[in-house]
Amino acid sequence: MITEEQFTILLPLAVEWAKENEAIILQKGVPLTESQVADACTLGISQVNRIRLMKVTTIPVPNEPSLKAAAQATNLITPQTAGLTLRYGIFIRSDCLGDRRLIVHELVHTSQYEKLGGFLPFLQKYLHQCITIGYPAAPMEQEAINRAASLIGYAIDPGELKVSSHISFFSVTSDEPQGTSDGSQNHTNGIRCGAFAAFQFQLFALSF
Repeated sequence: MITEEQFTILLPLAVEWAKENEAIILQKGVPLTESQVADACTLGISQVNRIRLMKVTTIPVPNEPSLKAAAQATNLITPQTAGLTLRYGIFIRSDCLGDRRLIVHELVHTSQYEKLGGFLPFLQKYLHQCITIGYPAAPMEQEAINRAASLIGYAIDPGELKVSSHISFFSVTSDEPQGTSDGSQNHTNGIRCGAFAAFQFQLFALSF
């Protein structure tokens, strides 16, 4: 189990990485579509015009040694990770760009950033919940799951309501896309956070 001391060390590194990558997305990403703006407004996001989506082949992994070690050791960010919200900047895996459920889920996290007041309070609260309560039972993750379900009108997968030994770290993964009757891709099988698991002391031996 991660200790308070370890959490204190890693948190500012995560905040800095999140800020740097939000800046990249805001510079290179694209604004929300009209329908996405409508969803964002329904969710109560106040600065909808600041949001940008950036499609990527895979979600970027931190270069900072300790964060990279954490991501690699715990499968935090994998090739299957479909979305990553960094306040107003959202990475979306290119084959998931049309997945409304995923994007609404990510937009809920943007609304949480706004309500809590930025990177530090969001990451501190979200990560602490995931570490102490577990994913997906963490209240902030449940809010994203439930609000997306309510807005779009889909049934929540029972697996999204179970307490898991895996712990999330601001990322959402999607199962392999399934074809739909109109030939488009459907990613509604499995929004779930990437494994963060327990850092444990062995993590600190990897790349610190």
